Parts: sequence; C-alpha cells; structure tokens
Amino acid sequence: MRDILRPPTSMPKSRLAFALEQLALDDWKAFEEFASAFLASEFPDLRTIAGTNDLGRDAVLYQSGTEPDVVLQYSITTDWRSKVLGTVGRLAKKKIKCRVLVYASNQEIGSRADELKSDLRRWRISLDVRDRSYWVERRARSQATRAAAEHIERRVSTLCFPSNNLSSRARSAARTCEQGSSISSCTCATRRTAAPCHTSRTSPL
Repeated sequence: MRDILRPPTSMPKSRLAFALEQLALDDWKAFEEFASAFLASEFPDLRTIAGTNDLGRDAVLYQSGTEPDVVLQYSITTDWRSKVLGTVGRLAKKKIKCRVLVYASNQEIGSRADELKSDLRRWRISLDVRDRSYWVERRARSQATRAAAEHIERRVSTLCFPSNNLSSRARSAARTCEQGSSISSCTCATRRTAAPCHTSRTSPL
C-alpha cells in the first residue's frame, strides 16, 4: 500500500486529481514545487522568485534585454478570485509589469474564471488559469510532467495512507480509488477513516 497513489497506465488521471484535491493549506510548498517542475518543460525560461517580498510573484519568464512581464503565481487557496485580484493590485501598486498572469491552482476553476478574465483584460492583463484539470489532462505530456505528478502522488499517499496504519475501511476506499471510482467518493471515505493527512500552520497561500 506504500505507493497506493502511483497511477497505473490505464488510469493516470484519477490518481493525480485525488492527490491535488487532498492538499491542505500547509502543503503550499509542495504544490509550488510540483507546479514549478511541471511547467518547466513548457517554460524553459522560468525563473523562480524566492523570499517573502515577492509581491505574489512565485516565478517569472525571463526575457533577455527587457523586464519580465509574464508572472506566475502558485496557490492552493479556495478563494482564488480574491488571490488573483490581490496579486494584480500589489503589482500595480509597485508598478511591476504584468502582461500575462499565469495562475496555477490545485482547485477546479474552469469557466468560473471567465468573468475575472474579462475584468482583467480592462487592465490589459491576460489571465491564464492552470487548474486541477490542466494538470490531470497533461500528466503524461513529458518525462518532467510525469515525474512531478508521481512525486506529489507519492507524497499524498504517504500522508493519507500510512502502510502500517490503515483500517480495513480505509484499505477498501483506497482500492476503490485504484479501480477508478469518482474522486469525491474516494476523498470522503479516506478522510473519514484514515489518520488526519495534515497539520495546520501558517501559509502564505
């Protein structure tokens, strides 16, 4: 059961979706590392910005001879709209260029971001949302994306399904996930039966 979330060839999507759904606020660093590694193959000029004074910029796309204007932000907050608006406001206040904001999230956002995208276009900012569906649909795109997905799947597996501390009900729920049942049913079952997956601590996300 150690690698219970390691996706089989026939069902790679549900494993990653489950892992992303299980992330709690104290997993913000793990998600940042996942998103950065996942996007590295798409954005070879990705430069991470470390520190507490990043003004919402977790990374930028380096552009030789000019100021970067493509900003990336990684967040696991459920209030993604407020997070995006807060970041745009801070960037504008500090007069930091932002033509495109790539917002990476573990949440399911989809078409709910359409209105926000329209609002930001008035500020001449294009919002590019990379939500849970984005990661799941592109999991097998490259060796880098597969490696990033497998890493976070194993991490959640270790936290949520300790191999030596699974009740029979949790084992049954885990097998259900392996067999491709809905993510929501797997989530509810394992949260009720397994040991708590996370501990609380202050998060910037």
